[in-house]
Amino acid sequence: HCQGPNDHIGTVGTSRSCPDAPEVTTSDGRKQYVRCETSSWDPDLEPEPGFVPDSFTIEMHEDWAPLAFERFTALVEDDFYTENIIYRTLPGFLVQFGISSHHAIQAAWDAKPIQDDDKVQGLNFKKGTVSFAGNNGLNSRTTHIFISDAPLGEDGSLGQMPHESPFG
Repeated sequence: HCQGPNDHIGTVGTSRSCPDAPEVTTSDGRKQYVRCETSSWDPDLEPEPGFVPDSFTIEMHEDWAPLAFERFTALVEDDFYTENIIYRTLPGFLVQFGISSHHAIQAAWDAKPIQDDDKVQGLNFKKGTVSFAGNNGLNSRTTHIFISDAPLGEDGSLGQMPHESPFG
């Protein structure tokens, strides 16, 4: 899980290998899920013996947001999310990650924003919905991902911005 107080810091890593995920494929046979492993991080503490990071699986839907699906797949295949910090946790609203600790890598992806996907009628945010965050403008999605922690977020605002198209 990725819940915690606002100052909670953890890391996330992604993998296309997900043996316990449901067998879901796209029309071209590509898997539609990504396993994310998280770990709490405190620079003053060593993990307890037997510590196992939490994990979650993102079931992706290419037909919901094809451009987001393609970008997220490319980022995962590039190992972009490995060792990312979870930099924003707002219980009842969202969890967010997607900043590389390597400036050059982040800059390269930031230079290639993707266009906004068309909204799918009747597809609303619910707890666990995954979307790219944007930069407060049209066609501004790069690497930042958020996961909804409540239907439409605590204040009902998720999904209102053009860049907020669920893909998982």
